Amino acid sequence: MALTQTKTMLAGAAALSLLAGCVADMPVFVKPQAPNVAGFTAGKLPSSTTAADATGGEAQRFVVGGNVPGRWWELFGSAKLNRLVDEALAANPGLTASQMALLQARENYAAGQAALWTPNINFPRFVGGGGSDTPFDLTTQGDLGISYSIELCCGTDKAQESAAASLRRQEVALKAAYISLTANVINGAISLAVLEERLQTSKDILALQEELVDISRQRLDLGDISPADFAAQQAQLVNTRANIVSIQSSIARQTNQMAGYLGKFPSQMQPIDLRLDDLKLPTSIPVSLPSQLIEQRPDIVQATFSLEAATADAGLAITNMLPQISLSANLSASAMAWDLVGSIVQASVNVGANTHRRAAAEAQLKASAANYQSTVLGAFIDVSNALQAIDYDAQLMALQVESERTSAESLDLARQEFELGTSPYSAVLSAEQSYRNSANSLVQARAQRLTDTVALYVALGGGWWNE
Repeated sequence: MALTQTKTMLAGAAALSLLAGCVADMPVFVKPQAPNVAGFTAGKLPSSTTAADATGGEAQRFVVGGNVPGRWWELFGSAKLNRLVDEALAANPGLTASQMALLQARENYAAGQAALWTPNINFPRFVGGGGSDTPFDLTTQGDLGISYSIELCCGTDKAQESAAASLRRQEVALKAAYISLTANVINGAISLAVLEERLQTSKDILALQEELVDISRQRLDLGDISPADFAAQQAQLVNTRANIVSIQSSIARQTNQMAGYLGKFPSQMQPIDLRLDDLKLPTSIPVSLPSQLIEQRPDIVQATFSLEAATADAGLAITNMLPQISLSANLSASAMAWDLVGSIVQASVNVGANTHRRAAAEAQLKASAANYQSTVLGAFIDVSNALQAIDYDAQLMALQVESERTSAESLDLARQEFELGTSPYSAVLSAEQSYRNSANSLVQARAQRLTDTVALYVALGGGWWNE
């Protein structure tokens, strides 16, 4: 008996020694602080952008410290766009899959929580008695057993922390999916509007070319122009028709892509019929403070939870190196008496494996910390890029407005001179190409202001906290 007691005391002392050492090494999660930076751009952000004398050329005012609304896409003032976004959020199968993945994660978390605190119970087998006058005469075969494991440190707490952080990370991932889908729908709608504008420009050019070809045919009969000049006009006419077909093909592909966002088959999709004029450029746009961004960006919040989970996992790996106490109680069917037995299961049996698992968990913790830093840097770069793009977009559009205006005047003058016979058709072709390029560039500049504004709302976190 004395030898057994001595062994028990030595085992307890060893366990306490291990416990003290491990507790001292236990990592503790501390939420990272916001970067100590004054702003998002290297230079001072202007109070507002340049204005252009054209539709969609309004100046945009930067509101430092402003908040992103939950339904920020409504700021573009299009009922059609709002319906598209709402339909996508309600019917997109990828989003539904993300929702179900979150539900699964919640249920698995709840099951894990229940398992942590519920002892294992082994019920005896009951059999019916024979020949008894009582309504229920049951006898048992086997013993009733209850077992429960007790850790010397905080393994259960660490497991809970890791599971909770992982669940919260998945919850935020769903918010990120909402934002991504919304941005895809809006940008897809803008792309369709751009294609429709380009299509209309090409159709206008085609109408002009057909008119000039008719004039040239008459002049060819009179011998005023050469067959080569007339052939060149016809070739240009064919090229414009081919360009129209190409644009129509792009519209069809983009419409099919939009159908996927809305959870529809291409055959179920109706024309979007959205023009750039249907979209209003938000003139007052928020610029969050740098300290706010780490709380708003879903990817930063996810990285924070990943870091928290990795910290807990590292702590769990340390606790797994400690002994565990297993308590069991048996109710003998024959003696009808409880027998409480406690045993210490020594972790030293797997010291080698547990040491490697601890090293792996610590490496994962360092990787999560580095990933968090990388995510924060990427987020600040995203915001900076969007802000600078919005500023430069406005400047570019002002120049494109002037370019489109002068090229339109040049084309009109070239057409008049050709009709009077004072200018060759080559001058008209050159003016047509210049106008087509400048008109398309202006359309693209208008669209870029819209898409970069979308990019800023997304870069600032998409307003999910205001839903």
